[in-house]
Amino acid sequence: MSTEYVSLIAGFLGAILGAAVSLISVWMQQRAQEKRDRAKLALDAAVKEYDSAEKYAEWMAKNGQPGQPIVTYDLGYYIVLHTRLTEHLLSGQQITKEQWVAAHRQAIELSEAGVEFYKQRASAEKSGTR
Repeated sequence: MSTEYVSLIAGFLGAILGAAVSLISVWMQQRAQEKRDRAKLALDAAVKEYDSAEKYAEWMAKNGQPGQPIVTYDLGYYIVLHTRLTEHLLSGQQITKEQWVAAHRQAIELSEAGVEFYKQRASAEKSGTR
């Protein structure tokens, strides 16, 4: 094989390899962007619902029935809930009742775990034993 063919084949293989690396890089960037977009969508929805819940709780405290309990959740609850629901929605499938309930249960469990953690931390700080 002459040197011209070797150079031609080497150039051709280099171009194919360069194109493949470029395509893989674009694909990886696209996936990362999609993850960021999903996270932003879930976070924006969570913050909006949290703000609405806080406003509703304030309204209920002023205008509701005396002694009526007002249940609110921390922002973490809404973030977990909307992240799970966004995952289901963007998968292209319909959300079932079971998936909806499971998302709420997971969010409540994590929220309650966070509340318990902060109670323990506050108690430890009060007693001076961190």
